[in-house]
Amino acid sequence: MQMRSQTAFAGILSALLTVASGPAAPADLHAFWDDRCAECHGHAAQFARNHLKLKDGRLVGSRASRDVCQFLASHGAGPEMAQPLCAMLAAQAATPSLFKQKCAGCHQTAADLARASLVLEAGVLKGKANGKPLAGFLVSHGAVTAEEEARLVATLTRVLTEVGATAGK
Repeated sequence: MQMRSQTAFAGILSALLTVASGPAAPADLHAFWDDRCAECHGHAAQFARNHLKLKDGRLVGSRASRDVCQFLASHGAGPEMAQPLCAMLAAQAATPSLFKQKCAGCHQTAADLARASLVLEAGVLKGKANGKPLAGFLVSHGAVTAEEEARLVATLTRVLTEVGATAGK
């Protein structure tokens, strides 16, 4: 089961990176959500985990017949934002809230941390200030296991892309 969910997450991440790198992708999906959606729906990740699920390759809400991606296009996101937002919400729905459990006490949200402190260089997630890879650092910094560290690095890499970061150096 865990391998299948990791494979599904890898597929979602790949789709997200493809969608987010296209010309219609916004500069910061999390800022867009916070500006347009959070007042009614709260934090995007919490909303996705509590109210959305992937069913037969589609992101659906409480009524499995409603395709969330189609709904977003007519509910404030517009056609150009629906796909990137849908990819973000799908990734969040498929990802346990490990960042919230292990990191949010000090770092608020993953989007805030990514914007302020992270950079992606040659496919490696690094700290902006010291240029050191996050992998190998978090087990001593955040009291996480090696498995949790890998999941956090994958999540933060995804979030860095979602906030519109461009590759460093």
